[in-house]
Amino acid sequence: VFKFHVAAKVLDQVDKGYLKLDQQVAITADEILKDTYSPLRKEHGSKDMSMRLDSLIYYMVSESDNNACDILLRRIGGPTAVNTFFEELKIPATTIAVNEEEMHQDWETQFKNTATPLALAEALKMFYLRIFLSGDSHNFLWGLMTHTATGKNRIKAGVPKEWQVVHKTGTSDRNNDGVSAATNDIGIV
Repeated sequence: VFKFHVAAKVLDQVDKGYLKLDQQVAITADEILKDTYSPLRKEHGSKDMSMRLDSLIYYMVSESDNNACDILLRRIGGPTAVNTFFEELKIPATTIAVNEEEMHQDWETQFKNTATPLALAEALKMFYLRIFLSGDSHNFLWGLMTHTATGKNRIKAGVPKEWQVVHKTGTSDRNNDGVSAATNDIGIV
């Protein structure tokens, strides 16, 4: 679910004027990894291209795209920048240490990104209360999380259909034995 954290940091950079949602982001073919979950790659291929920042955030949050996540991470200073952002918000027990590509290279690496349930609840509470992000950035991320395409059998499955669910899923790859390390979903109902 660390893509929520990455999106928050990217949108903080928008709020501070370092980035703009409508700006074009140049993407090189070598940034589009082939052996990872990527609706972006399925729709646009593995070639040099340009895409609006808001579209990349959409792919990362609503579609849980791993390539979009790493492209955005590189543009904002990597996992350390995201980690620092949440440290400054005084949200304890959250560590963002590696990107998607690194997690795919070594099974054990994925366990370097951690957050306790309490830390995730605190981050969502602060998001809900608009403690970080401007109104426009908050509303944009809220909308993306409302339209999350993944995880229909997680939080959404446990609440009445008329309830609004604002959430971010997280699903690990499977190892050689077919074991999945994580199937997660965090959200606001």
